[in-house]
Amino acid sequence: MSSPLKRNLRQRFEDLQPLKRVFRDVRFVGLGEETHGGREFFQFKHRMLEFLVKEMGFRVFAIEASYSACQNINDYVMGKTDDGAKALDSQGFWTWNTEEVRALLDWMRSYNSSVSANRKIKFVGFDIQVNDPGKARLLDYLKRVAPERFAETQTFFKTNVEELGAEIFSRGDRAKDELAKLKEVKNQYNALFVFLEISGPQLAAKSSQTEYEQMLRDLYMADNFRRVVEGEPAGTRFVLWAHNGHISTGDSDGSYPTLGYHLRRIYGKDYYALGFSFNQGSFQSREAQPKDPTKRMLMSFTANAAPADSIDWYLAQTGVKILIVDFRASHKNAELGEWLAAPHPMRSIGSMYGPIIEANSFTLTTISKQFDGLFFIESTTRARPNPSVENVAQTQ
Repeated sequence: MSSPLKRNLRQRFEDLQPLKRVFRDVRFVGLGEETHGGREFFQFKHRMLEFLVKEMGFRVFAIEASYSACQNINDYVMGKTDDGAKALDSQGFWTWNTEEVRALLDWMRSYNSSVSANRKIKFVGFDIQVNDPGKARLLDYLKRVAPERFAETQTFFKTNVEELGAEIFSRGDRAKDELAKLKEVKNQYNALFVFLEISGPQLAAKSSQTEYEQMLRDLYMADNFRRVVEGEPAGTRFVLWAHNGHISTGDSDGSYPTLGYHLRRIYGKDYYALGFSFNQGSFQSREAQPKDPTKRMLMSFTANAAPADSIDWYLAQTGVKILIVDFRASHKNAELGEWLAAPHPMRSIGSMYGPIIEANSFTLTTISKQFDGLFFIESTTRARPNPSVENVAQTQ
């Protein structure tokens, strides 16, 4: 007979029990999002993490944030430090500095305090942005083992890539100088990566193999994640949190292979990409065209009902307010197969937004190539930023 605790857990996650069959042979579950600013997306991911940890033995949570900066958060959830607000601030992204993510961290910390060491959940980042701690460590490393590379690397590390991207986004075709600068920085990063790869044996001999590998982790997102996986015991199961555009397994034109594309290439069907979709509601984002060019306010925006023939619209036509669809499940419906194999618009909103670009916030998506399943919710509300987030426009 099962214990009262196990019965209570099953009752709490009763609606998610079918996912045990879906994820039975999966090691990596990617949880996407159509926008970085939806409260209900964040809350559902929190609930999914609890389910996957308690019911299916997942042990590592990985998020679209700086690898090096997230080490502070891992210290907090492991109980090594006590200031959760400071730890969350240190990762640098306003997108994750919300009440919902803080609640997730506090749950992880509480859970870890109640289980044995082999059942604790780690918190890791796999992105290369907002990476000042990683850059500082790499510069210190180069000063010691490759001083001839120090000055050049220090110079291009000072480029504010986020602001450069914002200028390109807002100016469009007029941003020729910014585009040229971005291309130059990308070439410098690629040259640095090639140098580190080719010179690996010599650099490791001047330091250590472990320290050398630590420096490489801060350069590329997919490689960061692969290295985290290799550092865990065989069979460890991972939950990934990122935008739909990253967890998607598609590579439509070959020019921008996504994180999910690489994970599918490396891990095959062990990786499951669960995209997130919504019909209408509100979300937060930085304004794309600020009135004050010195700052971009974090604002609440309204998304109208999804247009006809979009994937979000089709899901809304079911009349179900919240659902998960598994597209790996076998089906014999020819019409459904054709629909899954055909491109349809799907909402995709990044870290900047403006009402005038709503029509452009839908990208052609082929589900059979890009997602293994979809989570859909009819309506969303704005995620709630923590007090430390700057330049926040309060909801009227």
